[in-house]
Amino acid sequence: MLEFFKLNLRSIQHSKTRLLFMSSLCPEGSQRNVYKIINDNRIILFMKGDPLHPLCGFSRGAVQILQSYGVNDFKYVDVLQDEEVRKEIKIFSRWPTFPQLYVNGEFIGGFDILRELHNSNELKKIFEKVKNNNESKKADGKKQ
Repeated sequence: MLEFFKLNLRSIQHSKTRLLFMSSLCPEGSQRNVYKIINDNRIILFMKGDPLHPLCGFSRGAVQILQSYGVNDFKYVDVLQDEEVRKEIKIFSRWPTFPQLYVNGEFIGGFDILRELHNSNELKKIFEKVKNNNESKKADGKKQ
């Protein structure tokens, strides 16, 4: 018999940043749940701490880069709150450190990659594409 594992998420609004908290995760389903978290959220940052109180300089830098593009509505997962998620996301992404940014289900990279993409203006293109896709979806929804 297949067992389905439920990820309890609680989203709250604080200022302009939407926060995503993980309250429980079943270890056997963690890869499935990590995949679901990534694919259910347009922009998600796996980080240490939260956007208002990052617990490492790299997480702080990632948040600052996102905010420099006006990306304030991203979701986040504090990997220090759940050891299983912290372990599984490293396996999932094949990236050993945090933060880790995903956009539209695609792994973008850690802070060093974000900084590189930011400095080369590639990150701007990624966020413009996300914005254009969202505007397109909104326009399609209004036509129906």
